[in-house]
Formats: sequence, C-alpha cells, structure tokens
Amino acid sequence: MTSLQLNEISDSNQRVSKLFNAPDADVTFISCDDVIFKVDSRYLSSHTSIGFAEGSLGGSACSEPVHLLESAAVLDILFQFIIPPDASRNYRQPSLVGMDPDLFFGVAEAVEKYVIYGAMNISLARMELLVEHYPVEVLCHSIKHGYPDLADRVAQQTMLLPFNDVIAAIKTSGNSDMLLKWLMFHAKWRAVATFMADRVDQFIGKECIILARFSALYSRQVDRNPSSISERPSLTEPLVSKECTAPNKG
Repeated sequence: MTSLQLNEISDSNQRVSKLFNAPDADVTFISCDDVIFKVDSRYLSSHTSIGFAEGSLGGSACSEPVHLLESAAVLDILFQFIIPPDASRNYRQPSLVGMDPDLFFGVAEAVEKYVIYGAMNISLARMELLVEHYPVEVLCHSIKHGYPDLADRVAQQTMLLPFNDVIAAIKTSGNSDMLLKWLMFHAKWRAVATFMADRVDQFIGKECIILARFSALYSRQVDRNPSSISERPSLTEPLVSKECTAPNKG
C-alpha cells in the first residue's frame, strides 16, 4: 500500500499532499482531517461519473476549496485511480490487495460514492476475498451499492456469527431496510434448519445407533450454523448399520 506523504505548510495547520499538489491545478480539495489535494478538474470528469465533477463541484471547476468527508488516507488512494500515474509510481494504480481492511472499506465506499470507473471492479474483487472474515461489512456494502449476487452469498456467511453481533453491526450502518431483510432471511434459515432436523428424526430406527448419532450431530450442526443444512455430519462408521431396522432408501 502506498504510504501517504505529506508536507507541512509553514503558515498553516493544514498539510498538502505530496502526490497531489499540481502547480497548474484548478481544483482544491480538503480532506476531513485537513489535508489539501490540488488536482486538474479534467481528470475528474473523465474518470468519474456523478462523483467529484457534479457532486462536489456543481459540474465545473471552482476557485474555493471543496471540503470532503473522506480522510486523507482514503483520498490519497482514490486520486491515484483518477489522476494518470507517472514514472514516480511506475505508471501503476495502487493495489487494494493486502490493504488494511478498515482503510479498504473506506476506499471502497468512496469508489462507489464518486463512481470511480477504474477502481470499481478492483474494489469488488477485493471485497470477494473478505467475505469469510468480514461478512457483515461486505453485506452492508453489497446491499447499499447494488451487488445482489455477492449479498446473497455473504448473507449465508453471517449465519455463522452471533445473532446480536450482526444486528448491532447492521444498525450501525444505519440501513433499517437491510436490517429487516436480514431478520427475515435469518428466520427463514432457522425455519428450514428446524424442518430438516425434524425430518431426520422421523426416519430414525430405534435400534439403529448410527442413525441416532447422525440425527444428534445433524441437529446440533444446523442449530449452530443454519447454512450447513446441506452438509452431512462426519461419521467414522457407515451411515446405516447391519442391525438397523430404520427405512433405508439407499
């Protein structure tokens, strides 16, 4: 990850970005932590859609500094996808792989907010890699910005987490509609898990120790993790013993 290099301005508490301080810049942005970014507005209109050009500047360059809600660390990464890289950056855009997750989610949100064409697919690819370890954050992002396939997949992963933790995280995002949808999703998974466990119980032979063990293992498995309803519990013995009198359909 490219580290943010900043120079102190002698007559001000504000700092200016080392990477984005073009002498011929016609737009000045100030991050939420008071770092100045000076850029050429023509790149904003050609590399973003409704983002910086229209959302922040009203469709044209302006002489007054534009204050943004993003931090300098986020903007430093973001502008590297907008301003063409030069020899000092080996003509390459920054890699999002290996980036600190907290910083990445901030960058990913800004990429969607400002519609940064060159970073959207790269951001989504990194998001896919974080499904297992950051399922709630990925779920919130994918639902908010319209990635239904990713949302469907990561929603199942949230079944592995404590119920109250997921609820708290979704509430923090401020998306009440998503909270309702997740609660409905969770209820359906629980209903399916309970139904499947009950169906297994109906076919247990009283003399079949293996099937009894299978049922107990399966019930505990789906109770802990409803998304595992299609997975058979691991047994060292054959599924049905020779002495079993329960129905066996093969």
